[in-house]
Amino acid sequence: MAETTYSEQIVREAPGIEAYKIGLLQSAKGLTDQPVNLPAYQVAGFNPDQTAAFAQARQGIGAYQPYLAGGQQALQQGLGTTQEAANVLRGADTRNQYGAAQQAMNMSGQAANQMTGAAGMINPAYQNLASANQYAVGSDTSGMFGGAYGMLGQGAGLTGLAAQQAMSAQPDYRGATGLMGAGIGATMGGTGQYNPQSAQSFMNPYQRDVIDATMAEMNRQQKLTQQGLNAQAVRSGAFGGAREGIQRQELQRNVDQQKASTIANLMSQGYTQAQAQAQQAYESGQQRQLAAGQQLGSQAALAGQLATQQAQLGQSGAGLVGNLGAQYGQLAGQQGSLAGQQSGIQQNIANLLQQQAATQGNLAGQQAGIYGQQAGIYGNLGQGIGNLANQQFSQGQQLASGLGQFGAQLGNLGVQNAALGQTAQQLGQQDVNFLYNIGAQQQGLTQQQLDAQRNTQLQQAYEPYQRLGFLSDIYKGAPTSQQSISAATAPTPSTAQQVAGLGIAGLSAAAAGKAAKLF
Repeated sequence: MAETTYSEQIVREAPGIEAYKIGLLQSAKGLTDQPVNLPAYQVAGFNPDQTAAFAQARQGIGAYQPYLAGGQQALQQGLGTTQEAANVLRGADTRNQYGAAQQAMNMSGQAANQMTGAAGMINPAYQNLASANQYAVGSDTSGMFGGAYGMLGQGAGLTGLAAQQAMSAQPDYRGATGLMGAGIGATMGGTGQYNPQSAQSFMNPYQRDVIDATMAEMNRQQKLTQQGLNAQAVRSGAFGGAREGIQRQELQRNVDQQKASTIANLMSQGYTQAQAQAQQAYESGQQRQLAAGQQLGSQAALAGQLATQQAQLGQSGAGLVGNLGAQYGQLAGQQGSLAGQQSGIQQNIANLLQQQAATQGNLAGQQAGIYGQQAGIYGNLGQGIGNLANQQFSQGQQLASGLGQFGAQLGNLGVQNAALGQTAQQLGQQDVNFLYNIGAQQQGLTQQQLDAQRNTQLQQAYEPYQRLGFLSDIYKGAPTSQQSISAATAPTPSTAQQVAGLGIAGLSAAAAGKAAKLF
């Protein structure tokens, strides 16, 4: 067989450096085998201000409903009053009465036409002598006075009703007085004196942390300055001497003065800011209270005006009822007068019929006068009915107008009440938003503290890995020294020899790995 020559070359670092690097590998493996307890993420929960804002927001939901209900009730009352005014205006329709007036005027015209035929009645007058007694009997008009008495009773009843309405139409200012008292109380509460002690609740809770951090920095600067002075004293050979002690005391005195001045400035700034914030909050509260007092005063004035208008409307209605009673009385008087006139007419006719011996000219003149009187009576009656209808319509129109105005005022009051509910709801939402924003700022600060705490724990957990990486970087930059091992073999061994050689090589590799503590 042909002989084969093998050459093997092993390149290694110096044993000391190789041992350091193997130790680094062992440290890295041991460190990675240990589990790392990573800190959990934490979320800052809602603080009391935010919780209070949520509760206040829930309580404020639907706060406008009572105002809307009151406004709707006022609107319904206004609609009812307006409908009542429409009914009154419909009841004041006196068009049917004008027909009776027109009929009376027609009868007056007929009587005037009959005057022209009075001359032709001279001859029939002689024939009517027999019926003179009948006309005399017909002159009894006492039965017509029953309607006049009835109208007088109705007029008296209406007059009594008008008196009752006038007595009850007194303005009720109790609601206006209550609102005015509440407005005065709110206004007096808004004129109080500011209490400087309230500024304590506005002091910065982190002021002590700022002072401590500032003092720590001043202490550090003092140490650095003292180290410089010590070094200077050592160089000059005066360390431990009186001069070095004076310098140390002077430095301590300056630092103490600076600390005192810094603390005084920080405390003064914090107190000044707290006073400004407290006074601003107090002034805002006083302004809101004064605004509430003004609004209550406006409502009291409106309630007073409403009570006065209601009383005026009642008095106006009483006056209308009283006028209607007086008109009933006048109408009863007119009816009684008409009955008396009619009785006189019948008596005159009887007298005329009895005076048959009178001349025909006198009889004709008397008859013409009778027809003229009838025409005047019917004309006056038609005119009186027309005037009564006009007066009744005018009074109904005035009453309907007053009721309509009162209904419109009730409607406006309902709209204002509903707007007041909307204003109260908006002010409550502004308070909730302000309280929630303050809580959100505090929650953000708490979240920053939790994040800083987790980052600190995470940095502490991975600090060994950073040191291990730093050491690895040092090993990478370390100088290396190499050594070579060469080996040559002679003629190709037999199969048995090759097997034996592989076994020896495996034992050597195992021994080297054990020496390197890889197993």
